[in-house]
Amino acid sequence: MKATYSFGSSSVSNDVAGSCSFFLANGKGSFLHFANRPVSKYNGWFFYSSGNMFRVIEDIQLVNCPQPSEIISKIYCVERKRAKLVESFFIPQARDSFAYELSEPYLVSIALDIRKAYDMRQWGRSYEIKLSDGLAVIRFTKSTHILEDLGHGAKEYELFLAIRHDGKASCEEKWVYRSYAYDGARSSFPDTRYVFSALRAVAKRLVFAVSTDRESAVREANYVYNNYAKLLNEEKSRCRAFAGRDLAYSCASKSLDGLYVANGANGLFAGLPWFFQFWSRDEAISSRALMLAGKADFAKAILLRQLRAVLNDGRTPNISGAGYGDSSGASPSSSADGIGWVCVRIRDLLQMKKLANSEKKFVAASLEKAAANLRKSYERDGLIYNRGLETWMDTAVSNDTREGFRIEIQSLQLAMYGLLYRLTRKPEYIELEKKMAAKVREKFWNGSILADGLDDFTPRPNAFIAAYAYPQLLSKEEWTLCFRNLLSSLWLEWGGLSTIDKKSSLFLDTYTGEPPYSYHRGDSWFWINNLAAIVMHRTDKKRFNGYIRKIHEASTADILWKGALGSHSELSSAKEQRAEGSLNQAWSNAMYVELEHELKSS
Repeated sequence: MKATYSFGSSSVSNDVAGSCSFFLANGKGSFLHFANRPVSKYNGWFFYSSGNMFRVIEDIQLVNCPQPSEIISKIYCVERKRAKLVESFFIPQARDSFAYELSEPYLVSIALDIRKAYDMRQWGRSYEIKLSDGLAVIRFTKSTHILEDLGHGAKEYELFLAIRHDGKASCEEKWVYRSYAYDGARSSFPDTRYVFSALRAVAKRLVFAVSTDRESAVREANYVYNNYAKLLNEEKSRCRAFAGRDLAYSCASKSLDGLYVANGANGLFAGLPWFFQFWSRDEAISSRALMLAGKADFAKAILLRQLRAVLNDGRTPNISGAGYGDSSGASPSSSADGIGWVCVRIRDLLQMKKLANSEKKFVAASLEKAAANLRKSYERDGLIYNRGLETWMDTAVSNDTREGFRIEIQSLQLAMYGLLYRLTRKPEYIELEKKMAAKVREKFWNGSILADGLDDFTPRPNAFIAAYAYPQLLSKEEWTLCFRNLLSSLWLEWGGLSTIDKKSSLFLDTYTGEPPYSYHRGDSWFWINNLAAIVMHRTDKKRFNGYIRKIHEASTADILWKGALGSHSELSSAKEQRAEGSLNQAWSNAMYVELEHELKSS
């Protein structure tokens, strides 16, 4: 299949393998994720409302039509070519709708799977269709069912889907069996499902709108249908801001922007199609890229929101708004590194002069309290302790939980002390920083490699995070030696880093999917690859040029020609480069944006 990017007068094409998918988002949480055919229960059109994500449309099929031969991204919309027929997908900003247009009228079949995104129950689903001239309204009701629930027949919720079109529609109303190949390959069960083939229509343009209220859905569908050209031009104009640099950079910054949820939420989804929550660490890590892309106000809103939500132990919640409470239970509710990343990003805001004096005072007061509570809760003999599964490497295999004293946690704490001195000018923070830095050097640095944890010299890429957060821990010569030794254990020739020593008994070279055996024990994460390239560039760009170049090339290829068109994947198998995991990951996109700025600034 051919993939093409067409921005203005420029056009770039390449052949791609597999079922190429794409994302489009509306800026308030809803998104499209269509592939050539549904390969996942997370393909389709998803509607975000009051913190809940609903799958609505499973697929739009063209009856007896050739498979797509080309997919074209114009940034503001996506087109697919099927012989002489062209499909166009467009989602207007801040609206609960999307538009689907064909180059000529054709018979389409519309399959629905209305449900909360993680709800895989099959029973208690009811669709009621009413047709009128140019309009179909579908009422969906979800009720409990004795086969899957304790009760039976209790209504849980209902949604209304309005479809405005320019042709003729007829009810189909039949249940269709689906088998999802991508879900099966990553052991994400169930990987089969019955969906509802609701209706067929011979039409050229269809507009879909969804609401909890019938009239609102109809009103929205009519508005978008009648103002289609205007809304399309507005989105085209808005997207010009993303087309000013290299192609992959434009795509990554647009994908990152699409993960930001405005309208008071001020949050950044960790990734799509299934990480639609505000993970504090992911948000903070990704926020510098928002600043670099001209969205400093977005980044600041995220960081200040996180500071207002700091828990009694001095940390940020693992997921914002999740209502987990304090982090004293066996199941961790707070992020060991989230508050440290907030400090690193506040440091960036200060450097860019994006904080008002009143905001600086709020930040200083919040962080002083957080630092005191962190020390009280987690400091042990001058170092910061974390329980198992509280760092970004949050999966367990063979009791490998990273409990203890981890290098990136120490470096992020040092960054906090440095920021607090800058904000308050209180000598106590300089003293804390100096004393802790000396302790970390003594306990973690053996003259050739920086330990991943206290008394744990297992090669992992977390020393690159330490260098990013607190570069003054080692000299440039020491960092250079450390990186060279780590690379000898972690480097993957296609252009990435393994998440554990390739000689480790825990290392797996192939992604295991939802079972997390390979997740942090071999899988190569694009965000950490891009971050590593940044710190290698800052440390010795000539010595590490080959590694930096290969990482950049691999990440660029992932964005443009693998996985989802124009989006950066979560990770790849170590064995060979693939687009795997979540196909549109915030910190992957964000760190690529940073890497591009780093390379262009030299």
